[in-house]
Amino acid sequence: MDYSEAVAEMKEDISDPDEFGFEEYRKQVRELGDPQHDIPVIHVAGTNGKGSTCNILYQILREQGYSVGLFTGPHLGELVERIEVDGELIERQQIGEIYTEIRDENFSMFESLVIIAFKHFINEEVDVAVIETGCGGKRDATNIVDPEVSVITNVGLDHSHILGETVPEIAEEKAGIIKEEKPTVTQAEEPALSRIREKAEETNSELSEAENHVEEIDQNPLKLKYGGETFRPSIQGSYQVKNINLALEALEQAENFEVSHESVLEGLANLKVPGRMEKVSEDPDLVLDGAHNLEGVEMLVDSIEKFDTVVFGCMEKKPYREMIERLRPYADRFVLTVPDKDHAWRPSEEDLDLKIVEDPVEAVEEAEGDTLVTGSLYLVGEIRQNFSRPQ
Repeated sequence: MDYSEAVAEMKEDISDPDEFGFEEYRKQVRELGDPQHDIPVIHVAGTNGKGSTCNILYQILREQGYSVGLFTGPHLGELVERIEVDGELIERQQIGEIYTEIRDENFSMFESLVIIAFKHFINEEVDVAVIETGCGGKRDATNIVDPEVSVITNVGLDHSHILGETVPEIAEEKAGIIKEEKPTVTQAEEPALSRIREKAEETNSELSEAENHVEEIDQNPLKLKYGGETFRPSIQGSYQVKNINLALEALEQAENFEVSHESVLEGLANLKVPGRMEKVSEDPDLVLDGAHNLEGVEMLVDSIEKFDTVVFGCMEKKPYREMIERLRPYADRFVLTVPDKDHAWRPSEEDLDLKIVEDPVEAVEEAEGDTLVTGSLYLVGEIRQNFSRPQ
């Protein structure tokens, strides 16, 4: 089976939780040989920041000389972006070949991708894999690992229709990645922290709250101090300081992996996190940020100055009114658009007195001056494919 056939079939595979739940999925994975147990793992969950934290861990470990696998999502352009080893994306042909080997009509696309990732990491003989959860934790398809350390970035009200209506309920789901006698690190605050602490106590997991390994000196552009040395990381956004501190705490707690001061500095200098305060063109600036819930927008506005235009689009069931309200003071002009997804939110002039340009590319082309695109990683991915940084 080639790549196109595999992707087409995976898109059609949607698990019915009433007929094929998480335990059945785990049983099927065991029959495939439990490939996830052949690789040391750092497992990352959370409402916001987990993608950035994964990329920070990945880059620092690579600078230390480890061979590292990375599994993140969603992809911003093409499916291969979700699986990477030592700076190289998995090849299309490899996805097709591995999917042919592990295909199961009951697996969802995400479940298939998790297994493909681990099979690929084994084939590439990685030393460690950094794995981002999809949604939640306890019943997430990635929660088949026995990690070196579990990382929970934070907990907010997102995916409430799946994970629970309150922060403690969602925290219970996120804390499901905590494993027996394996360390856990977090930056979650109350009331989520209490639930995480309870789970850590139940599993004899040593829980650490991230310390200030790095200190913010300047905001725009971002300047940090680490180990007495001042430097500028390659990523922007004050919200990344928390992600960096969390990643460094995780590395400190992962007993089998050591990193030097130099590896941390080199890793942060060479780090790229697509779709997070990413400038894809200049003069005027076009900045993409995948803040896709209210907590993400709150962190974003703490890191930016005013833009000439903000282009905003999000998915259904997001608190779009609150998100727009927080963003509006940072834009002279505000344009609503519709990401190219079935479950995208479709604004109406009757609902909000704002300009609407349904096609995202047209919305950016019509924008004036320095422009921020935000509200959805899907929207960011669509714009990213159509606008690139000058060579």
